[in-house]
Amino acid sequence: MTVEPITFTSKLERADFLTVATVLALRNPLSLTAMASGPVLWLAGTIAGGTMVRDFGLSLMFLIIAVPAAGVLAGTYAAYRPGAAEFFVPVEWEFSEAGVRIRQQGEDAFAEWGEFAGWRKVATCYLLHTAARKYVVLPGSGVPSARRDEFEALLTERVDLIR
Repeated sequence: MTVEPITFTSKLERADFLTVATVLALRNPLSLTAMASGPVLWLAGTIAGGTMVRDFGLSLMFLIIAVPAAGVLAGTYAAYRPGAAEFFVPVEWEFSEAGVRIRQQGEDAFAEWGEFAGWRKVATCYLLHTAARKYVVLPGSGVPSARRDEFEALLTERVDLIR
């Protein structure tokens, strides 16, 4: 598939960090297990008449709030930590057959597709993974809506989709 380069400018917002961190925390299987443990144990203890299991499940109910709160706290820290201001300046992106060109504050960088381990969409953002737990956050609002399908097709063709 030959594609004309897809070029656009985007700007991350602090809310993007909050959204990505919270959604990733909620999608994590361990987080889901932790959040479900209280209700499941409470229900099992209630049905079976096991007061100790029921009470233990009740004591774990706080995880339903604590896990998403941890994601929000992580996102808040990432967005407001010292040095984070550089993440919130406009970036010009150019996605082509050869790779990704990034221009920001007079700097010009180029990454070949092989440098990316995968990509995925999280809420309204795209994550371009350079490693399993390292990624570049690209606000989806910057991707031209008329070329969004073409953009996602190019990513899927060149980089593995992470689910």
